Amino acid sequence: MRISTSLLSLPLLASAVIGVPKFVPEKTSSLDTPLGRSLPALYDLRQPLLSSSDNGDGSWWTSTYLKASNHSNYLLISHVTIAAGAGCYRASLLDLDTLSLYKQFYQPVVGVLTSDVGLLNISIPSQYGFQAQGAEGLPTFRTWAENDAFSYDVTFKPTSPILYNGGVGGFMWGPGMTYQFSIPSAVTTGTLKIGKSGEVLTIDKDNSFTWLDRQWGGGIPITGNFTWFQLHFGGTKVSLWATDSKIPYQKSRFATIRHEDGSLDVRAIELVSDYSAPYKSTRVPGLEYATAWNVKFLGPEGGELRIAIATRDQEIVGSIGLVSSYTGYITATGTFWGKAVEGFGATEIIDLAKAMVV
Repeated sequence: MRISTSLLSLPLLASAVIGVPKFVPEKTSSLDTPLGRSLPALYDLRQPLLSSSDNGDGSWWTSTYLKASNHSNYLLISHVTIAAGAGCYRASLLDLDTLSLYKQFYQPVVGVLTSDVGLLNISIPSQYGFQAQGAEGLPTFRTWAENDAFSYDVTFKPTSPILYNGGVGGFMWGPGMTYQFSIPSAVTTGTLKIGKSGEVLTIDKDNSFTWLDRQWGGGIPITGNFTWFQLHFGGTKVSLWATDSKIPYQKSRFATIRHEDGSLDVRAIELVSDYSAPYKSTRVPGLEYATAWNVKFLGPEGGELRIAIATRDQEIVGSIGLVSSYTGYITATGTFWGKAVEGFGATEIIDLAKAMVV
């Protein structure tokens, strides 16, 4: 892939020049903005939240950027994925101030999807939960976990204009369609406890927010891999996909940009992964993850970014099923939409051809 000389000359380690930002949530209704009512979509947003035979499977993934009552900042990942009543839940926690505290856990599960008045209610007693609460419009969400490494109980409200991935909330992903929408910056409350007997910390709702990704459908590049980024540049939010599949062949590179007013742009991108200092999986022999990327947004305005991991050890490791993913905090510098920018976000990198063990 050819990229411009200016793209290659961006700083090698963007993370070295970006401090911890303020995590200010958006406070606009996800459904009731003029753009939210007008944009086309392939589904009713409420339908994929139901526990039904049609939409009960798939992935519920959150990244919570939070300031706690101990004045420390953290990135908390909470994820559950289910297909035909089986799946896994997993979580990770990174101290963003020191980058020295990182904890993660993973647990395969069977038969945990239940229904409560038609709303999502994934519950594993005394272990994990992901629930939708309230029947009007988009519900409030709660995700919680009890684990010796860390525990949390997070509630977030849909107060952020929706990002429909691909512009309408769906795209071909490997052999079939996947559907995905994101709530990028939801008002968040709750608690966090580090360690089995640590202090229960309160989440500062004015300096914390949650990104929710809801994804479902028949597509997944099981013979390939994907790299996904979420990026935050003030009120502009970006969801960026790079997917490679062998059967069927697919090489997809695109970004969905949700502007501050809720409008959307979808752009093709060029992405070059930097393996000059790779992270070697602790679980899968021979599996290496890139630790930086060059991204060029094609078309008018566009931009060029250097994205980099903030710290190396951010691998979530499992025992069966999805045994390895690189899921963690990133920073971004460069130009975007005609302006010099510094941003932050999260990445998820999964090599399904190597990291799926049944």
